[in-house]
Amino acid sequence: MSATWLAALLLWAGLPVVEVNRAPFEIRESSRVKITAETLADPDGRGAIRIIGDGLTIELDDDAVLRGADADTDPDEMTGIGIVITGEDVTLRGGTISGYKVGVHAHGADGLTIDGVTLRDNFRQRLHSKPWRQDDRDRLDRQQNDDGEWMKRYGGGIVVQDSSGVTIRNVRVRETQNGILFDRVHDSWVYDNDASFLSGWGIALWRSTGNTISHNAFDFCVRGYSHRIYNRAHGAAAVLLTEQSSENVVAINSLTHGGAGIICDAGDEAVGRTNPRDDADWYAQRGSNENALLLNEISDAITYGVDLSFCRGTMILRNQINRNAIAGVRGRYVHGSVIMRNELESNGDMPMDSQTQAGVALSNGSENHIRQTWFKRNPVGLSIWSDPDEPKEELPWFAANPPEAIGNTIGSNRFEEDGIGMRLDRLTNTAIRGNEFFEFENDTMMVMDEHTQETVRRLTDPSIPGFDWPSPRLPGVKEPRFQRTHLRGRDHIVMLEWGPYDWSRPVARRSQPPSNRLEYEVYGLKSESVEFELTGARLLMHEHDRTSAGHLVHRLVIERISDAEASYRLRAEDDAGNTLEHTGRFAAGE
Repeated sequence: MSATWLAALLLWAGLPVVEVNRAPFEIRESSRVKITAETLADPDGRGAIRIIGDGLTIELDDDAVLRGADADTDPDEMTGIGIVITGEDVTLRGGTISGYKVGVHAHGADGLTIDGVTLRDNFRQRLHSKPWRQDDRDRLDRQQNDDGEWMKRYGGGIVVQDSSGVTIRNVRVRETQNGILFDRVHDSWVYDNDASFLSGWGIALWRSTGNTISHNAFDFCVRGYSHRIYNRAHGAAAVLLTEQSSENVVAINSLTHGGAGIICDAGDEAVGRTNPRDDADWYAQRGSNENALLLNEISDAITYGVDLSFCRGTMILRNQINRNAIAGVRGRYVHGSVIMRNELESNGDMPMDSQTQAGVALSNGSENHIRQTWFKRNPVGLSIWSDPDEPKEELPWFAANPPEAIGNTIGSNRFEEDGIGMRLDRLTNTAIRGNEFFEFENDTMMVMDEHTQETVRRLTDPSIPGFDWPSPRLPGVKEPRFQRTHLRGRDHIVMLEWGPYDWSRPVARRSQPPSNRLEYEVYGLKSESVEFELTGARLLMHEHDRTSAGHLVHRLVIERISDAEASYRLRAEDDAGNTLEHTGRFAAGE
């Protein structure tokens, strides 16, 4: 047993026990907490449990469940905060928090540690989109948060504001809209967590700098998707860095099946959409800058693996960026980025526009460096262009950061079986050298317009000015990457009423608009020969097929028995004892 764990065990054994049987309940000394009430609703939005004071250690019993609402409460009706922390150097360990708008809210909590907490079945919006049509009401607004709008509108498992030196580790979040929200949080560490199968953001940073996010799983953070029908995303992402969130490290994470893998966006204030300033120099190099994205698995996003806008100095190094719907990396008005030693395979299979469907697609950016990267089986490996019709907005940011496509370098990359290797359009002073092409026709290796050809030059110096390979401290011991290969492929994103299906239990999902006949997809049953029992309806058709990873999907068509029958019940059990129980109603006139 390590000295650290021994010290923690001795501390735990010596903590006084506090029984929490009412809310609000204030804790002002280090304690071991027992929850003795079935539910503890937050009465006034300031927390059911309030931890007040510095240097406290609060241990929740492993079997303790702090529940803010009855189990049958709809998720969008959950309110309040489970635990509020206002002191410095507080440690919160263990337990489960359920049934709140926000699980844990800490503010002014420098030195906070949250360790081993489970957050499940908390607030999430009812999704308006259906498998047969998307609905823009599901769109998230990521551009407003200076007054805590993210927390107020969307909730979260853990929300930390105005703090530094925070550690969040060994946390698990499920059945909740957002995992971890940072608002003005600096120099903190987030590692060994799993916040997956959420309908918003796995982790989102607002005006937060110098943080390290490593060894986490933020998978299936998604909304706005129906396989082969639409891919709107509605702003969901595994990782969101916005409103001047700079110098963060995102490394060794699993970021699969998201609305996007990583969104890195300057923010509205940075570009001048809000709070415009007369001083144009204020906007020079303003954005979410110098973030490092290292060694991540970024796959199966329904839009882009990495989505950069108005950013400078982003380092995208040694990531596996595969099977993302539109592009592996998409950059708009990005400058001074380094994209090196990545693997980009089979991105861009979702019809979009020919320039954007690519392994890497950059528009109106300058001095970006694409080096030693492997492009394979993308419609276009590398697509860089200048769009004379852009920008479409008159923003102060453009006056200080001209949207030019000048001085990009492309060297020592490998292109294999891409539709087109490189497509370069209306670029100036582009340096190229040492790229290799395999399995191409001669006229598809490199496509350039006349202006690009006239100004292209040979890359004589392979070094990148000002670039040093980063070697950050990356805390964490878990290996989250490639742990969900059994769900590889976007056909495993199955959106339900409250969020993505987690493949842990059988579910039935209506796949077509309601009528007298209803079509269902049933997931999670392990046997092909399953008897479906119906009450209040008759079974017209039953067939099955499999997902790309081999999971069974049963497809049913049912019909109402008579106009007098409004409700129906569907039941099935497979050979392994997995049981489906589903009830529904035929609407009037169906």
